[in-house]
Amino acid sequence: MRGIYIIFCVLFSGTLASPAFGQEAKGLNKIKPLKIGDTIPDSFKILNVSNFKTETITAPDLKGKWTILDFWNTTCGSCIASFPKLHQLQSDFHDKIQVILLNTHKGDTEPSLARFLKKTETKLSLPYALGQEEVKSYFPHRFIPHCVWIDPTGKIVAITTSEQVNEDNLQMLTSGFISSLPTKRDDLFFDVNMPLLVHDNGGADSLFAFRSLLTPYLDGIGTTVGRRNMAGNRKRIFALNQSMYRLLQMAYPSILPKPRNRVIIESVDSLDVEAKLEDRSLKNSFCYELIVPNTMPERIENYLMEDMARFFGLRVNEAKRMMPCYRIVADGSVKPSTSDIPIVQIGEHKNLMKRVPLSFALAKLDHFFKTPIINETGKDPLVDLELPEDMNDEKALISSLKNIGLGVMLDTMEIDVAVIYTTKKGGEHASN
Repeated sequence: MRGIYIIFCVLFSGTLASPAFGQEAKGLNKIKPLKIGDTIPDSFKILNVSNFKTETITAPDLKGKWTILDFWNTTCGSCIASFPKLHQLQSDFHDKIQVILLNTHKGDTEPSLARFLKKTETKLSLPYALGQEEVKSYFPHRFIPHCVWIDPTGKIVAITTSEQVNEDNLQMLTSGFISSLPTKRDDLFFDVNMPLLVHDNGGADSLFAFRSLLTPYLDGIGTTVGRRNMAGNRKRIFALNQSMYRLLQMAYPSILPKPRNRVIIESVDSLDVEAKLEDRSLKNSFCYELIVPNTMPERIENYLMEDMARFFGLRVNEAKRMMPCYRIVADGSVKPSTSDIPIVQIGEHKNLMKRVPLSFALAKLDHFFKTPIINETGKDPLVDLELPEDMNDEKALISSLKNIGLGVMLDTMEIDVAVIYTTKKGGEHASN
């Protein structure tokens, strides 16, 4: 005699069930949840069943056929859409399977269901039962569709979505060719009100494919920037406790190596933006991290640029502007170096440069001048420079250059500059 299987399907619409999963009701927390491989216990029963030969279904009633328990509710569009398919399968395999529709939604009552079926012109001739919190306690889940497959001996053989309830799978099972079906997984502890992957909410925090974040100053982690390759062919770019200007330099590496005297701000609130860019205090430091697929470098730079626009409302481009400049000329001979070894010492007890190319020395000093300096010497001898103690003293710097025979002339010239400008929609942190 051929066995007949009953399949239980719990249909979820993808909405969240209550975190307690109905077990707050009296006595439900004593029910032991069942899993694949378990046998339906003798205590199992479904009450108030409609469209069935009896109003109560017990464990013995599930034997002899394949049973599909299908959980559903009227808020689940995919559940309702599957009714015609389920009716057809029940008709095609009528002596081998039994589909039973179970509903745990408190808003679904017999009167409201009748109104819903009439309004939507939905046929419901399959056995169904409302208010099935106790049955749900045997099969905890968060989302529908959720289908429980029970073989003719009362053993649970699969827990799936409704997608697996189809003619091919039923034909295979009822013909004795039992094969494993994809198991539906519900994260019972997932909190939709919390960020994904934080504290493993929804999965391990390493599962993301793309992440960008910005935090204020974080104490105790130091100050550094870097790039690292990560597992999964991903690239990590990070900056720990860095200024806003340093983050812009990371995003625009081909533009912002320029000395600060060649960077101009064009904004309706230029003074405020400049104050923030120049602020090196801890309160205006940020930690930034970008993790992306390890794609082409220019793509990564684009991600960085977009984040600077999002976070700070700032972008950077290159342009030409007429600006006051110091033209550095060498009308006569330039005093040559008398040192034996090259030395660059700035920021210590004595500032100096020894035996360095003139072009190198001028490029270095350009970062300390408030006014850009333009090298028009046409020469590049090795030179020695005695520099002032205060490297921000522009007059003293000019004197150091004149001491080796260079001429310094103030002029107005068109030069290449980096322009920092605010986007139409400024970033949140840019306006704080």
